[in-house]
Amino acid sequence: MTNLTIQNALLTLEIQELREQILVLKVQRQRKSTDDSKQTRLHWDFRQDQLLLRLVARFGFKNCRDVAAEMKCRSEKQVYFRLRYLLDLFARNSGSQKLSAEWRDFLAGCQIKQM
Repeated sequence: MTNLTIQNALLTLEIQELREQILVLKVQRQRKSTDDSKQTRLHWDFRQDQLLLRLVARFGFKNCRDVAAEMKCRSEKQVYFRLRYLLDLFARNSGSQKLSAEWRDFLAGCQIKQM
């Protein structure tokens, strides 16, 4: 097996693991939504934030629509605003007031312009 084949196999396994995590989160979310108010259903927890950033950073999604489709439990608008919040938070915590050019390009490529 070549190194590329091994990397592809590992990525395939990781994608499968992420999809399983999405299903678990979706079931948990559905349980919460039947018991709680809208606030709980819109709440982002650490695992969802981690999943969002992993999907964007590792798999190179081109826009928020792709990420929202892969997460299967968030709208494009929710993904955009949460990602924007997380990236701003990370920029402030790292001592930089600006996002890196790569993340600015990603957000600029999103179809959501005026909200």
